[in-house]
Amino acid sequence: MKPTTTIIPIEGMRCVGCANKIEKNIRDLPQVEWVSVNFASKKVVVRGNVYLDEIVQAIESAGYKALLDKVRSPEREKAQ
Repeated sequence: MKPTTTIIPIEGMRCVGCANKIEKNIRDLPQVEWVSVNFASKKVVVRGNVYLDEIVQAIESAGYKALLDKVRSPEREKAQ
C-alpha cells in the first residue's frame, strides 16, 4: 500500500486538549508517518499506510466522532 493523506473532520472537539488526545491516539498507530489535528478547523490530517477504519477507531477511542461523509483523500481523488 502506498502512503496516502487523509483529511477527516471531527465532531465534539472543543479544546486544544481534545486535539492533543486525538493526535496522540492516531500517532500511536503503526504506519502513521505524520498526523496533525487542527482544533480551529476541527480536522485531522493523517499521512501514512494506515486504513481509515484504524484512524476512526483511534478517534472514537478518544471520545470523538469522525464525520465519515466528509472524509477526503487528495491522492485518491486525483486517481479517479
